[in-house]
This record gives sequence, structure tokens and C-alpha cells, in this order.
Amino acid sequence: MPNQRAPGQKPIIIMMREEFIAEIDGNLEKLGYGDRASLIRTAVIEKMIRLGIKVPMVLSTAPCRAGKGGRPVKYNKAKGPKKPAKKL
Repeated sequence: MPNQRAPGQKPIIIMMREEFIAEIDGNLEKLGYGDRASLIRTAVIEKMIRLGIKVPMVLSTAPCRAGKGGRPVKYNKAKGPKKPAKKL
């Protein structure tokens, strides 16, 4: 079922400028991430480590959602030439 969380998983909400989100989204692949949540988790862990806080990198991964369902997958259909209208 979508929107169910695994034990130990809790969402947080942060506000960001749309332009900053666009920068993040535009660079995910270049930075080696598949989604912005993974990038943000890793960035927070790396910052804490730089500040001298010992944090295991394993905490940067989201808890397993196996069996919980997920977001519906949306596919972009490739646009091709328009088909001629059927004659009646």
C-alpha cells in the first residue's frame, strides 16, 4: 500500500526554494543519485561527519519498504507522428 512506512522510518518536511529544488533535480544523475531523498540523506550524514559527529553511513539508506507497496510508476509515452483521423 502506498504511503505506508516501515518501522523506524519517519518522513520529515523541509521547505526549499523552487529554484534550489530544480538545481537538485537537474543534477541528481550527475551526482550519482536516483532521487532527491537519497542525496539529502547522504548530504546530512556527510555534514555531520565533517563536524566530528560519528554517524554510520548505513543510516543514510532508507529503511526497507519491501511488501509495503510504493508509488505508481508513471511512464512518459514517446510522442510520435500523429495518426490520421479515421474516416466515417
